[in-house]
This record gives sequence, C-alpha cells and structure tokens, in this order.
Amino acid sequence: MNENLNLYSIALSITPGIKPVIAKKLLDLVGDAESVFLRRRELADLSEEVTPRLIEALDNPEVISRAAEEIHIAEKNNITILSYGSEHYPSRLKECEDASVVLFYKGNADLNVSKVISMVGTRKITHYGK
Repeated sequence: MNENLNLYSIALSITPGIKPVIAKKLLDLVGDAESVFLRRRELADLSEEVTPRLIEALDNPEVISRAAEEIHIAEKNNITILSYGSEHYPSRLKECEDASVVLFYKGNADLNVSKVISMVGTRKITHYGK
C-alpha cells in the first residue's frame, strides 16, 4: 500500500467542495493526489476551472490530518484502501465520470476480474421500494 497515495487521495476526497468529477480533473492535470496538494497554487494556471475557492479548500491542513486518521482506522480494522491511481483500482470504475477517488473494502477482492457481481442496498427503504 502506498501510504502517500492513500493519504493524499483520501484528503482530496474529503476536501469540502471537491466532488469526484472535479477531483478526477485535478488528478488528470497533475498526475496524482499528492501533486494536487503540493502544486495547488499552480492549478489555476493549468485550468480555468480551478477557482480561488478551490485552491483555498486545498490549502486546509485539517484535511490531511483527517485523512491520516482515516488511514489509522483502516489499518486498525484491516480495511484495504484503493486509491484512483492504484493498479488495483477497478478499471471499469475508472470509466465512470463520477467514480470515487478512494474505495475501502474488507476481505479479499479482485475488482478487475472479467465477471463481477455487486449488490446495492439502502438502510432507509422508501414506501416505493417495499
């Protein structure tokens, strides 16, 4: 597990105002999540979509410390973290515009096999869904 990749990917995913679509655009601009934070002042020169508000959000050291806490909790509970830049990140999910920058799972998983079964559910079922 590349701890820096996970640290900065988690930080990017929890930064207020940065949704997955924007996060992936930032990753495309500079290559990886760590560079997004380290080169945040240059981002406006690379894309018109990068606003001063976005740069200010990336300038918040609290997201890095919160991301470190998430890694600690994951390690303590044997939870695997998959960052968008990881070779194990599901290739089919990378094709989705709004795919999460970080995935968490517990147990064994090969998410790039040719056939996959998934289940989606809810904790609060609606009347329609009964």
